[in-house]
Amino acid sequence: MTKSLIQQLHLGDYWDAQIVPAAKDAWSKIVCEKIQQREQGRWRPSMSQRPKLRTYRRVKHNLVLENYLKSNDTAGRRALARIRSGTSELRIESGRHNGEEVKDRMCWFGCGQLEDETHFLLDCYMYSDFRQDVIVEVGADGFQQKGLNIMLCSDSEELIAPVITFIKRSLARRRRVLQLRS
Repeated sequence: MTKSLIQQLHLGDYWDAQIVPAAKDAWSKIVCEKIQQREQGRWRPSMSQRPKLRTYRRVKHNLVLENYLKSNDTAGRRALARIRSGTSELRIESGRHNGEEVKDRMCWFGCGQLEDETHFLLDCYMYSDFRQDVIVEVGADGFQQKGLNIMLCSDSEELIAPVITFIKRSLARRRRVLQLRS
């Protein structure tokens, strides 16, 4: 079993020689790096097979712990994770549950666009005042160039709190307005 795993990780030379690096933790580091490489290789193709991860694939390139997951704001962290993973309450997802065609899952607020994660985070006029707070933090040029990465917390640890605030406030507004409509 161990030999098979060592060979799968392309470390068979160590097994054959029965010698590992003498430096403390060096062997552990080598094994961890090889496991990371293997898992990265498995993860990327698997992720590309899942349509709900359409937005996630655009910003997640390496299999690492994202900084936003360390946020103490549990509700905000959860909301951001749901948007990143395509499991949010946005119409792109809720419409799927209701049997709507993708082309019919338009924004409820008359934008004439599909209500997906990108529209919600970058374009919908209903949240432009909240979005402006993030733009002020990063600057208009930076936001123009890297808006989606910023709004999905893939670029900057410093912007996690303002982005989470944007998401929570925007989702709360969305719920209130849609509740009033029904």
